[in-house]
Amino acid sequence: MRVPPAVYQFTRAANKPYANTVINFLKKYSVDPRAAKAAAEKKAESGSTEATKAGVTLTHGVNQVVKMIERKKAQLVVIAHDVDPIDLVVYIPALCAKLDVPYVIVKSKSRLGEVVFKKNCSCACLTSIRKEDKDEFSQIVEQARGAFNSQYSRIRKEWGGIVLSKRSRAHIAKLNQE
Repeated sequence: MRVPPAVYQFTRAANKPYANTVINFLKKYSVDPRAAKAAAEKKAESGSTEATKAGVTLTHGVNQVVKMIERKKAQLVVIAHDVDPIDLVVYIPALCAKLDVPYVIVKSKSRLGEVVFKKNCSCACLTSIRKEDKDEFSQIVEQARGAFNSQYSRIRKEWGGIVLSKRSRAHIAKLNQE
């Protein structure tokens, strides 16, 4: 059976060292919701009325990520390759390519879920970066653009899954011998 290009691109995830780099970078921006809630309660108890930074930098979930991409606030999108059903995220690489947002496909939605303190996570995006991380982030983005964004025009035409079974290969070999 032939696999359409939009689905086949999810078989090509980032290599392990690069995926580790991306996940570790995302972990710098993840905030434990329990710790944030405790800090907010402590601040409320002390009666502090200071304005807090609205620095939401790591967004997760398909709807939120798509909103950030469409508003051009997403700086890097990370998509899990094993989302089921795949229809949930199959259009995100096309949207990222259209709006020139760098994206990375990584293995394991559970590993991406660890970053956002959930069991699983289909996709996540970074919306702002601290000044001290600009150099590391630019290297990650450069590699993402080279591996995924620049290859998108070729990948979207490439069909997959044309692997014959052992029986079919034997039958074709037998026909070729005659």
